[in-house]
Amino acid sequence: MSVRILSTKKLSLAQRQHLLMAGFHVVEADFISTHAIHSSVPELHDHIIITSQNALSFLLELVDKSHLHHKTFFCVGEKTAQKLNNLGMKVALWKHYAEELSKAIITDFADKIFTFVSGTLRRDVLPNLLQEHKVDFEEWQVYETALTPLKIEGVFQGILFFSPSGVESFFQLNTSHNAVCFSIGNTTQEALKPYTLHSKVANKPTVESTLIACIHHFNNPQEIHPEKSTKYDQE
Repeated sequence: MSVRILSTKKLSLAQRQHLLMAGFHVVEADFISTHAIHSSVPELHDHIIITSQNALSFLLELVDKSHLHHKTFFCVGEKTAQKLNNLGMKVALWKHYAEELSKAIITDFADKIFTFVSGTLRRDVLPNLLQEHKVDFEEWQVYETALTPLKIEGVFQGILFFSPSGVESFFQLNTSHNAVCFSIGNTTQEALKPYTLHSKVANKPTVESTLIACIHHFNNPQEIHPEKSTKYDQE
């Protein structure tokens, strides 16, 4: 019998193909939803902090790209940085984790004024550190995140989680039973602790790394190594 995997967010075709080629049966459902907050656009500072792909997507929805080309971006996540580069934007700095980005800003850019583009369920790590070290920034929340709990029938050997809010939404109506839960990062891993003793964290905070951790666990258990922890996940 093939391994049954539940993803708590809908995957791209390429991402889903990774699991299918590993011989898994895949079920997908979105346990959170995001919506733009349509408010007046504030005056954006020349330096912009982006901590998630969602924040970037909604920023581009609300602000014409032509108004962003002269800005300098500081972001969490390799994919976010790549997307900005592909759009011709200037990325001064990117880090895998919010804490690392905060420390780099504090060390090398503390004299700048920033616009921090965020969502309603953003983590506190970055703004708290910037405030503590008196780095001047204004926060602009461009989207809100809503839980969309859904009762899932059936038995799964693995469940994929990509945010703490996704964990909260899933466990409102479901249990993990004996499934191994795979998390994209350490804050998601922390959110899982009240619900399961069987969890693994991805080596890097990306969807692809989460899929690889899942595939290795079920198909190549002898190749498993202790995963590195991460300090910031998607909202």
